[in-house]
Amino acid sequence: RIKQDNVMYFRHNDVNHLTQLLEKMQGRLGHVFVVVESVYSMDGDVAPLRDILNVAETFHARVIVDEAHGLGIYGKTNVGDLTLPECKQTSIHKQTKQEENNKEKQTETLIGGTGVLAALSLESHPALLCSIHTFGKAAGCHGAVIASSATVVQYLINYARPFIYSTALPLHSLISIQCAYDSICGEEGEERRKRVFELVGVLRRQMIWRLTCLLSGDVSSSSNSQGWPQQAMIKQQQQISAI
Repeated sequence: RIKQDNVMYFRHNDVNHLTQLLEKMQGRLGHVFVVVESVYSMDGDVAPLRDILNVAETFHARVIVDEAHGLGIYGKTNVGDLTLPECKQTSIHKQTKQEENNKEKQTETLIGGTGVLAALSLESHPALLCSIHTFGKAAGCHGAVIASSATVVQYLINYARPFIYSTALPLHSLISIQCAYDSICGEEGEERRKRVFELVGVLRRQMIWRLTCLLSGDVSSSSNSQGWPQQAMIKQQQQISAI
């Protein structure tokens, strides 16, 4: 219900542009909310949440983070995966006893898969108004929750029209969410996340290699080595050239 005149867009993950817009908006509006996603599904890139929150705090704005694609994928136990270099090599190796013991100790103290905010320990940042966690992606269920202060939660319960006029989730859906969440945060979730990023690494390297072959004109090498039809590769090359 916000007037479109009061909505502004900053360039994707561009904190400098966000800063410029917040400077312009100072004194013009009573409350400013910055709405971002933690992970963007098209390219899998991660928002610079720490910088966004710090800038928002400087200008007394509040940040709303959508963790739809962060839940189940990122968490305190795999912070290193937040930046995945294109040429990063991944491999599956048999764990030593020491590694298994370290992993058990880590699992006891850290919960994985709960999102980018948790991974970066930003859940208590003063500029964070709330985070939205949906269960229709990694959890394989439906429904969502909003994590915020008791004041915000009570306000939404009493004034959020979509919530007021929605039917509550049935008990079996809540049990499904709980089971999925337990799996995400446990040892099984860690193994699944490891496998996901191994596959991401393979896909990125293959895509970069294929594109390099196309741009260099080495169509036969790309198609013959990977089983791609040569005519299809030529067509792809023509399309890229046209762009």
